[in-house]
Amino acid sequence: MTLYCIFLTTIAIKNGTTPIAILVCVSCLLIVILSSARLIHALYHPNVQKNDWVLTRYLNAKVTKPYFLFFPEWILRQQPLMMIGTKLFSGIILLGVSELYKTDHYDLRLMGMGTVMAFSANINIIWELHRFNNIHLSILRNLPIPLVNRIGYFMVTTLLLLIPEIGVIVKHFLAGFNALELLSVVLFGISIPVLFYGCLYLEDRGKDQLMTIVFFIAIALTLVILFQIPLIILAFINFCVGCLFWKFYYYTFEPIAR
Repeated sequence: MTLYCIFLTTIAIKNGTTPIAILVCVSCLLIVILSSARLIHALYHPNVQKNDWVLTRYLNAKVTKPYFLFFPEWILRQQPLMMIGTKLFSGIILLGVSELYKTDHYDLRLMGMGTVMAFSANINIIWELHRFNNIHLSILRNLPIPLVNRIGYFMVTTLLLLIPEIGVIVKHFLAGFNALELLSVVLFGISIPVLFYGCLYLEDRGKDQLMTIVFFIAIALTLVILFQIPLIILAFINFCVGCLFWKFYYYTFEPIAR
């Protein structure tokens, strides 16, 4: 940063813009001073108690949160930027695909490929959900909860997480397609995170290894879409494969704490 500051100051002085050079120097000094002050405060106050809002404390005391809200609240607290960035990216993809239909005539395959890209972008959120259920709440593996109930809780949580994408699809779905095609696109999109979640039980993977899963699954889905396989059939296959992986590898899966 110091070298860059010197470079900008030198360029400003050469071009005769002395106020700009002074502004650059003052800004760099402020960054150093404020960063140092924040670091010193953190060193002298390492365990600062975080006070919740009065409304938050009241709701926590009076309202019993259902299980399917645990993860959405946790991920919004822990990684809000990742959540916002993912939703913005997937929403822009779906909006862009919808706009293409206004310039030319396309069939449902274009929307299907856009859905693959948009919903595959949620892989980091699904990975965090997988870690949350198998590490932070690992006690759930020992509870006598039927698999159907586990899948039901997961589906409700996933639907809550995918509300922005589903909302964009429903709002901007074109009039040239019927309600059944709209339903097939929505179900196909929801089935993609389900497939990802089931695949994560095959082997414990870090975030740096997720792109392998996304790449092969996205390419495979795109190819079968190009061969005009109905989206509703692909959604059914994704649901079945994801749930089967979950069923057969759930109790043999061994997460590695990172």
